[in-house]
Amino acid sequence: MIDILVVDDHAVVREGLRYLLADGVEFAVVGEAASGQEALTYLRERRVDIILLDLFMPDSEGLRTLRLIKQQAPGVPVLLFSGAPEAEHALACLAAGAAGFASKDSDPAELRQAIRRVVAGDNYLGPGLAVQLARGEGGLGDPELRRLSAREREVMRGIARGESLTALAESLGLSIKTVSTHRRRLLDKLQLSGNAELVRYALRHGMD
Repeated sequence: MIDILVVDDHAVVREGLRYLLADGVEFAVVGEAASGQEALTYLRERRVDIILLDLFMPDSEGLRTLRLIKQQAPGVPVLLFSGAPEAEHALACLAAGAAGFASKDSDPAELRQAIRRVVAGDNYLGPGLAVQLARGEGGLGDPELRRLSAREREVMRGIARGESLTALAESLGLSIKTVSTHRRRLLDKLQLSGNAELVRYALRHGMD
């Protein structure tokens, strides 16, 4: 069972998420918070598997709340939840430790899949946001990117989209071992320390 804390200042949104996610089989909304401070208080007393956090709340700017949550509960993944997340918000929040974004326009199946991926340790970006970021500045004219093979760029795009190594291996027709090797070479060539930095790098350079 995946235990979820929902942080949103609108009661109707919290109730709706509870209704959509509390299936009694795979997901359980075990807590609700109407503000960043309430969320921090809750996390001091209880453990959850994932936090679904509204990016924009009146009492506390979402990015600040995210940073405080990551300081207090660094091992708990945070999935940002917003009506219309913009590319610049994505970059800042990924840098602050967010595991990904899901739009409030997502259908229930997409939201559930986002939660599964984030809890499994992957990053997740909704389709609309992924397109925005893919159209950002940068490109293969950058010297660092020219050092990458076509396959390495494919692996980077997949990781930036939040795909697991297993899913990438399947979509590219490769073994998981081969995909892992490409990932390791990416990190070595770009002098990055892990997936979070790799995602930030890919999004910053617009991998289209």
